[in-house]
Amino acid sequence: MPSRGDSWGWTILGLRPILALPTGGYLEQADGTAWMALFCQNMVEMSAELAMSNPAYIDLTTKFLGHFFLIASGMIRPGEEFGMWDEPDGFFYDVLRFPDGRGERLKVRSMVGLLPFCA
Repeated sequence: MPSRGDSWGWTILGLRPILALPTGGYLEQADGTAWMALFCQNMVEMSAELAMSNPAYIDLTTKFLGHFFLIASGMIRPGEEFGMWDEPDGFFYDVLRFPDGRGERLKVRSMVGLLPFCA
């Protein structure tokens, strides 16, 4: 359940997949985003299990599956230069987005970049 808290007005399970910066830009965090993708996968699994005995849950299953695909495509950003996925490195990185729309990957190899592989 989302809770109020940061300058974007929300956190999810205490995570901030997008962190607003005082300079006007923001940081897209690979680890928080990966946790949200994993959360959606878990919700798809649970709602699919429930839908086997009650068809009313089918809509929830498709809803969470759609959310997962949106999150996954948002991490990769196909057709854009600065998604979290770096093809030559084969790794996910956090992305710093500037107020003018430019982006730059923060190329630090850490556990943050490994979490999207779990989702």
